[in-house]
Amino acid sequence: MDTPTERLVRSRQCDRTIYHMGTAIPECQSFRRKAVLDKGRCLNEIGVSRRSSSSRLQVCSNVLKSRQVPKRSPSVPVRLHLGCFDQPIDGWHNTDITPHIFVARIPLAARVLSTFGMVSAHRAEQHRQGLFRRVYYLNVRRRFPFRDNTVDCAFSSHLIEHLRPDEACHMLCEIHRVIRPGGICRIVAPSLEWAMSLYSEASPEAFLHGVFQEDEDNVKNRHQWMYTESSLCRLMSQSGFVNVNECTFRSGRLPDLERIDNRPDNSIYIEGEKLPLESSHRSRDGQGGSDIHDSESTPSPSATRLM
Repeated sequence: MDTPTERLVRSRQCDRTIYHMGTAIPECQSFRRKAVLDKGRCLNEIGVSRRSSSSRLQVCSNVLKSRQVPKRSPSVPVRLHLGCFDQPIDGWHNTDITPHIFVARIPLAARVLSTFGMVSAHRAEQHRQGLFRRVYYLNVRRRFPFRDNTVDCAFSSHLIEHLRPDEACHMLCEIHRVIRPGGICRIVAPSLEWAMSLYSEASPEAFLHGVFQEDEDNVKNRHQWMYTESSLCRLMSQSGFVNVNECTFRSGRLPDLERIDNRPDNSIYIEGEKLPLESSHRSRDGQGGSDIHDSESTPSPSATRLM
């Protein structure tokens, strides 16, 4: 008698799921390669001739939707949550680059990966609850899919330390471009001062782990840079933000802090504001001009260098 795994692998829908994960979705190719290596005998029984073009188009359509900004009523605020992973917040546009975004949009994909031991039971349960279907793809190293001055506020927690300094500057410049005048950006990051407090000449391992997170298998999950409160404030000011100040856990001007601020320990909290329109008018009038140009036509020096 066939085992449950063999029955699942031989089902036609499972066949299509594994195939599409490797062809329609480049981000999932590593999943498919591992599945083929782990279950090669079963997967070799799957023939390409049975692939349905209509099902392939449906999968591609679902994946493309994960990269689109959902349509909203003009009266609904656009609150941008960067690097949310498995912590999406209702009322926010939750984004990340995790492959789970694409897995969630392919029928049976999470179940297949869980069967092969490539997704934990906890992640499979999150997929069953539809958690990752609330997350959209956005790579902060690239241009954001928003027009200038269209986002009400932005938040990221423990994301910026995974970027190189030039990438972090690009991300902040993009946030500054898309956020509305007067909008708040809040950045939460692990504290370099906290990591430095772990240093011991006789046993520096705890300090090094706090800085680099070297035990992470995936390079993108390791730390590339660390910040103090003053250095992160300076970077945000250089990216165009004003009224940059240090905050504490769940204290500040950003809305929904009670729900979205979820790192109470060993972190720094910095908020900055995009120059309000009135202040921008006064500033430009003082320089002998009253025309206001958007950031796309007159980008900041940092944005010009990185775009």
